[in-house]
Amino acid sequence: MDVNLKSRENPIVLVLDTPEFKSIFTDEVIELKKMFDKYNYELRIAGGAVRDLLMGKKPKDLDFATTAVPKEMKEMFTAENVRMINMNGEKHGTITPRINDKENFEVTTLRIDMITDGRHAEVEFTKDWKLDANRRDLTINSMFLGFDGSVYDYFYGYDDLQKRRVAFVGDVDVRIKEDYLRIMRYFRFYGLIAEYPSKHEKETLQIIHNNVEGLQNISGLPVNPNMEELKRVMYGAHLKLHPMTILASLLRDLDEVAALNNRLKFSVYDRQLAYFIVEYRNEYDSSRPMLPYEKLVLNSKVKQKDAVEYVTELLKYKGDEKLLNDFTNWVIPKFPITGRTLKENGVPPGSLYGQVINILKDIWIESEYKETEESLIKHIPDIVQNLKDQKMSSKNVNKKKK
Repeated sequence: MDVNLKSRENPIVLVLDTPEFKSIFTDEVIELKKMFDKYNYELRIAGGAVRDLLMGKKPKDLDFATTAVPKEMKEMFTAENVRMINMNGEKHGTITPRINDKENFEVTTLRIDMITDGRHAEVEFTKDWKLDANRRDLTINSMFLGFDGSVYDYFYGYDDLQKRRVAFVGDVDVRIKEDYLRIMRYFRFYGLIAEYPSKHEKETLQIIHNNVEGLQNISGLPVNPNMEELKRVMYGAHLKLHPMTILASLLRDLDEVAALNNRLKFSVYDRQLAYFIVEYRNEYDSSRPMLPYEKLVLNSKVKQKDAVEYVTELLKYKGDEKLLNDFTNWVIPKFPITGRTLKENGVPPGSLYGQVINILKDIWIESEYKETEESLIKHIPDIVQNLKDQKMSSKNVNKKKK
């Protein structure tokens, strides 16, 4: 434990009594608590669930910490006829009981990480809640919650949460070297917690930059994460990069985005942003540099507001400040054709609608938005005829194959 690390003398910072807190007490949670009380072991809710409740959210999952060691928990659950599943976590102190054959709960013994190699840790069990809090990565994830609503915060995680600040517990360099996956977790939680993308602490970013090579040894991440690309993107931190923009630089293709999402469980917005950047980061048009990005907004399947934000992050990722400035000042033009226009001009309803709209939109964009509703309408007969001819030609080819 870092003896110089500032901590509270009295860790209880408040007592929760919110609807979200009360809602977590299912019959199974109550039953679990009764068992630990019966055998005189302390049990508290730990980590992310505490953070979520303090933010007014009902947690999706509850994880528990206890003074009972795995052997004691196994004996207790066996005596109470409670089935235990997934025993792989036992060596790290985690036992998973299935209560009332309905809910599974991960219950982990308080522990200290004794030996770390940047990937794995050898642990020693303890009964000291403060020591367990000290081994956790971020202050906002280091809090515990008693069943009476008492929030135990040893390292000012509650204060950081109020400020929407993402900070490591103790020395940043030491914590990252203990487990390089914490680099990824930092950016993930920054995206969840921080109000603005520009509130990174410069010292933290620099230490992350100094340690990114360690990610190459993390199982479950890309085999050869793109370190040089990450370093290049991080030099653009003055552009107020979204955390996912930085993470995307590590990933070489969409499959790697999916793999990392499975490991870190991003929000929908963050996941889509990562997919967007990885898919479109090589877009380029030498004659009209803005064109690819205008198309991405105008042809987007997501809300236009999100599309603008995604393209903005894409341009920050590329580090093209002139193009970023041009895009920021770009006034999005309004496409003059609607479904009603097509109907009034004889386009039969169905799949043709979308195809005709897309072709007309491409014509309009390529004209630099000079084509008017009247001029675009003149293209409709030829477009419809071409699409019908293509469909007929495709049918004939399929008949010949049969």
